[in-house]
Amino acid sequence: MTDAALLETFVATFSRLDVLSQRNIPEELLVGALWEDDFPKWRPIKYTTASDALAKLYAGLKIPGMLPSLFEVFLISYRWLEVDLKLLRLFDNPPGPDLSGFQRRVSRDRVLFDFLAPRGLFQFGMAAGTNYDPVCFDLNNRDAAGDCPVLQLDHEDILSFGRTPKAVKLADSFRELVSKVIKLDE
Repeated sequence: MTDAALLETFVATFSRLDVLSQRNIPEELLVGALWEDDFPKWRPIKYTTASDALAKLYAGLKIPGMLPSLFEVFLISYRWLEVDLKLLRLFDNPPGPDLSGFQRRVSRDRVLFDFLAPRGLFQFGMAAGTNYDPVCFDLNNRDAAGDCPVLQLDHEDILSFGRTPKAVKLADSFRELVSKVIKLDE
């Protein structure tokens, strides 16, 4: 399967794994009809992002190394709101001319961000459900293709004790994580 087809299949799981209903939906993502709880419904969309958006994201967040290439393609090709995919809650990447909405979300919790980023851990989501554990790329452990493991880290270790957190590997790569989410939807 091509990367484009893999990402299209991945994004199609969003509406089957989550209700995609919340307040304050950007107009570009709004489906239009009210959902049963009177929250509007949204949908992820294909989106063309400015060519310099990734460079600005890297500079703004001072990311120590490149993100996995499939994740980069995902970021610049689609826009979505936070979505619970049963393995993780993926941070939102709202419509806009650049990736500043995603950048703001990544760095919103300054304690987590300031702890994780210098350690080569790039948070792009949280544990599924209401769990506050960060889900990160471990940029310190790359394979030959430049991809890296996806880890879920114990937030209590960081926020309460300021120590290196216990980690659970969710996937060996973003590609594997995407495949696992797709399998959950089957």
